[in-house]
Amino acid sequence: MKIAILGVRGIPVSYGGFEPLAERLALHLVERGHQVVVYGDKRYIDEDSPYHGVERINFQTLRSKALEKLSGAALQALHSSWRAVDVVLMLGLSPIAFALLPRLRGCRLVANVDGLEWKRGKWGLAGRTYLKASERAAVQLCHTLVADSIGMQQYYLDEYNAPTVFIPYGADLEEPQSADSRVLAELGLAPRNYVLQICRFEPENNALWSLEEYRSVKRDLPLVIVGDAPYADAYEAKLRAAADERTVFTGRLSGERLAALRRNAMIYIHGHEVGGTNPSLLEAMAAGNCVVANDVIFNREVLGDAGIAVDRAPGRLAETLTALLDSPELCRARGEQARARIESAYNWPAVLAQYERVLCDV
Repeated sequence: MKIAILGVRGIPVSYGGFEPLAERLALHLVERGHQVVVYGDKRYIDEDSPYHGVERINFQTLRSKALEKLSGAALQALHSSWRAVDVVLMLGLSPIAFALLPRLRGCRLVANVDGLEWKRGKWGLAGRTYLKASERAAVQLCHTLVADSIGMQQYYLDEYNAPTVFIPYGADLEEPQSADSRVLAELGLAPRNYVLQICRFEPENNALWSLEEYRSVKRDLPLVIVGDAPYADAYEAKLRAAADERTVFTGRLSGERLAALRRNAMIYIHGHEVGGTNPSLLEAMAAGNCVVANDVIFNREVLGDAGIAVDRAPGRLAETLTALLDSPELCRARGEQARARIESAYNWPAVLAQYERVLCDV
């Protein structure tokens, strides 16, 4: 087949979200004999040469919160329809508004509908309206919808009476590496001696919740916050104002530096509330972290019995973190449970094989 993957910033991975899936799936499909093109954004990947057999096409997009993804999606959809590929895989809702273009050319359309993007606080009325309309358009235009969580699968049944194929996200089990000590030393950290949260600085990822609750945790361990706030300087300023002297802001990290922080954390806080299966949660579990997550359906589904879900009642997170910090053995046991759950339910080979079956079927 000739397959186009839309809706990401490009490959190789330089950002979170759908990018790891796009890279792994593209490489898997090429190994299986398919022709694959991955579209991206020149801001993140300024290189158009083939990547391990995967064709890459990156466009210059408009630089604004509202228009960056929208302008990129329009260019990607237009180009993929001109190329007349067999199947277009759209990761997320941003390309849906332009999906009619490749469909009119006879392309088959598959979309991973992601989470409840319209609930994100960063969007105004126009953005929320567009994203909600994109859900409806996905149901009407796409030949197959993929949901990466049971919660999202149920949402599309309840809201649109639309069936979806459940394919979870994946993660690789990680072990500490010899180079980790150098990364930690640069940040003034010691192995298994800090609490970690990785997220984009958006209100529904709840870094502010973590910072405010951690002020009540009377222990010396640092709270390390990894992430940034594209187009949201005011919110980042609010986070920094809520931090105390134990907080370490690293900015956005990727690659081995980010992996080193995951592999050596004692506890991982996952505050996300509106996504489906979140890659950062899976990666934390795969690294053997003891995970404390915001108590919402998507996080409970991923954790199973391998982590701790806490509601956002005042003091509840601080109380849970204090108890865990006083019980290193319990943290280690929870971390091993998390790794076992990743190995059984969220392994990449099974995920990639499921995607290939869906693309072939459509």
